[in-house]
Amino acid sequence: MKKFLFALVAAVALLFAYSCDKEDKENAKGDSSIVGTWEYEGVDYYDEEYYIAITFKSNGRGVWKEYIYDGYDDYSEVYGFEYDYSDNYLEIFFDDGEYEAFECVIKGNRMIIDDELVLYRR
Repeated sequence: MKKFLFALVAAVALLFAYSCDKEDKENAKGDSSIVGTWEYEGVDYYDEEYYIAITFKSNGRGVWKEYIYDGYDDYSEVYGFEYDYSDNYLEIFFDDGEYEAFECVIKGNRMIIDDELVLYRR
């Protein structure tokens, strides 16, 4: 009887451990090469100076910081988001309900978004 009870407890423990491991893998947010902080500095077609820093955390969350100077005033915004990055496709789900999707290729310390915007790993 003791052997049967021990085997039953061991089987339940193994089943529980397997289900936790499976859940952790299902909660992963795709390709981890995106994890870190990426930056862009430039001037847009209105001659506004831009600085963008996007941080992707390994838990699938991130922070988007944007600074704009138009020659007269400074503007800055900070946005929290969740993301999924896999197969060179980046989806960002902002905390305010907005959604963005991009083709996103990482080559070394460069992130190329939609074949035009290049951010660099900090």
